[in-house]
Amino acid sequence: MTTGRARLTVVDDGEGGMVGRFTAAGREGDFAPAVTPLLRRLLEGGWVPLAELAMLAGLSVADAAVVVEELVAMQAATVRAGRR
Repeated sequence: MTTGRARLTVVDDGEGGMVGRFTAAGREGDFAPAVTPLLRRLLEGGWVPLAELAMLAGLSVADAAVVVEELVAMQAATVRAGRR
């Protein structure tokens, strides 16, 4: 997975909590604070395996895939098949 020209900020969610706001491709999405290590890794650039992203955020691969689906839906990230 990779993303380009993205930005991550931590903002107030309006309900007394904080969220990680990931902005890329002119779109933005708010994510739980636990996901910010995953998002920060994407900001470093290059292709990153889903398993690595899951580990960074302390998520299962399935839960990390849900985050990835959101990023792809907002056209903020690209996914390619892994090595075989």
